[in-house]
Amino acid sequence: MLIRALFHLVPVSVFVLCVLAVVSRRQMRGELAVFFWYILVSGVLTALSYGLWLTQQNNLLVINLNSLLELVLLTCMYVMALEKPARWVVLVTGSAAFIFGVLNLGIQGMEQFNSHTKAVESVIIFIFTVFYFRKLLMLPDKKPLRTIPMFWINSGLLIYFAAGLFLFALGNSVINLPNAVSRFIWGMDMLIAVFAYAFIFIGIWKTRTTRPSTSS
Repeated sequence: MLIRALFHLVPVSVFVLCVLAVVSRRQMRGELAVFFWYILVSGVLTALSYGLWLTQQNNLLVINLNSLLELVLLTCMYVMALEKPARWVVLVTGSAAFIFGVLNLGIQGMEQFNSHTKAVESVIIFIFTVFYFRKLLMLPDKKPLRTIPMFWINSGLLIYFAAGLFLFALGNSVINLPNAVSRFIWGMDMLIAVFAYAFIFIGIWKTRTTRPSTSS
């Protein structure tokens, strides 16, 4: 029952984030403007994936496409949020990971879960989040971290990609596991996602009370 509830809770959580992002659009500037589009794209693809799942159709092509677009948009966000030389590291590694992901569609198949792509993406985004935390620690103006929208968003992304890494790496094995075990693994992934969305929700909400900047 809990796992099935999570299958419904994730799209609801993404919908809530989309609504909040839309009403906060004017306050989301700089790297947060890119994150706004990330939320909207995630919302559309999550809705499509959820619809396919409800009708018992294969939604893995949508999930794989979401991974590629997620990688592109988050790479763009961190390119804007970071400074040289970290900015160039993000651009090069993000671009390389995207090319790998496109090639991997032909290797693992478009309608099979591209676990290699998701594992590579998780490692790279995790590194990007560490770069951003390093930037926060080096800011001359030591504002309380809880007042910085990107602190919460970055924390949510770190939680999701770090904690979920082993699940994505096991993606190929999931297909060969008993159905109950597979559902448990995907349930854990969704539970982590909902927890991360809570941090992202706070981050977007903070844009409504905090003046955005390149370090926000």
